[in-house]
Amino acid sequence: MKPFVISEHSSFVTFSRISIPCLKMEIEEETVQQTKVIKKPVKIIFPPPNEVPIVAKKACNCKKSQCLKQYCDCFANGQTCSEDCNCVGCMNSETNAIMRKKAKQSIQSRDPAAFKDATARSLGAKKNTVNAIRTIQFAEFCVNAMDVIINNDFCFISNSSEKVSYTIANKIARPDQQMFFTEGLSFLDDNTLLESTGLYGGSEIHYLTNFWQQPKLESRRQLGREYFGEGSSKIKNKNGNYDIYMLTYKERKVFKFNQDFSEVLQEFELPKEIQEGWGMTKFIQDGKQYLLVSDGTNKLFHVDPETFEIKKTVSVIGSQGRDLDNINELEYYKDGQVLANIYGTPYIAKIQIDNGFLSDVWNFQGLIDDVESVMGKGFTDPMKDKVLNGIAYRKGKLVLAGKKWPFFYEINIIDK
Repeated sequence: MKPFVISEHSSFVTFSRISIPCLKMEIEEETVQQTKVIKKPVKIIFPPPNEVPIVAKKACNCKKSQCLKQYCDCFANGQTCSEDCNCVGCMNSETNAIMRKKAKQSIQSRDPAAFKDATARSLGAKKNTVNAIRTIQFAEFCVNAMDVIINNDFCFISNSSEKVSYTIANKIARPDQQMFFTEGLSFLDDNTLLESTGLYGGSEIHYLTNFWQQPKLESRRQLGREYFGEGSSKIKNKNGNYDIYMLTYKERKVFKFNQDFSEVLQEFELPKEIQEGWGMTKFIQDGKQYLLVSDGTNKLFHVDPETFEIKKTVSVIGSQGRDLDNINELEYYKDGQVLANIYGTPYIAKIQIDNGFLSDVWNFQGLIDDVESVMGKGFTDPMKDKVLNGIAYRKGKLVLAGKKWPFFYEINIIDK
């Protein structure tokens, strides 16, 4: 079975079952230090065997930062992650030296004093270390829809469904050019979009009314500065109104609001099995409403909205038994399937809710190209966190968004 790739023509993108050859990329020289066994399929000249590795004293547990933000202990200390770390989607490794340098320079452009303390702390450790210049002559890696998604450290073939294409039907501008760090989207009704947003000090939940004509921002409810907002969803209550649920990232708090957000009806603690709050959507099974929750791993949790207890957990596995990690924003699609943003990529996975079967993966690089044509090249660089994120679906209409993007995109999916 062959992986699918994408051929793009204007706003029309076709997914087809063909092979992509491995790309060959020349990487410039960089000063690096060996800290762990390299598992990536790369050809390199290793440094002298007497080089002493520097390993972070405290293992990190990063899930969203790719270990290229200052709240990653390893990266903040100027060190690569070690085998003791429990990070997901880590890019803080020797083979990503160029990306590490770029991330560091980006942070220092905003804060020139960043990393200075880390340099001072590590002087003693570096005293007996031979800093070798490693020339990574050619890094050979496969690029297909599943390679970038899953751990970034191997190539394998995905199971793709029938040929699929999409068109950009409409671009809907945000009202008053107010751009948010989008975490969750869903439709409350045919013309009202529910949106939850993130960032400390910038997290809120609100509606975009009159969405298809001229969106208007209404019913804004901000979270406290101590909370980083995440995915949201709705559950119809016995009165016929909706209760609105919203996750938080690391605070392990789940808020249950009334429909206009004027009251917090209940607060839940995130079950211990769920590592962090990421994405959430509603689905119905056997006549009962459930919430489906993601935590940045390959797990999907079936949750009872009345108690927020986990009723079932499924794992999403690609071909060759590889975990599909970094599952983020969720939206119920149709036929018992959920659409899921794969964090930091242009990919959206289509997954069977009941068993976690990976039905397909769609590439929306065309949207990234479109938004960068307006906001500038590199606007959606994962290092800036302005990535594709946010899915809403209702009555055949699919809407996609991104973090701090100026538009919502109405998408027509064409199954052939």
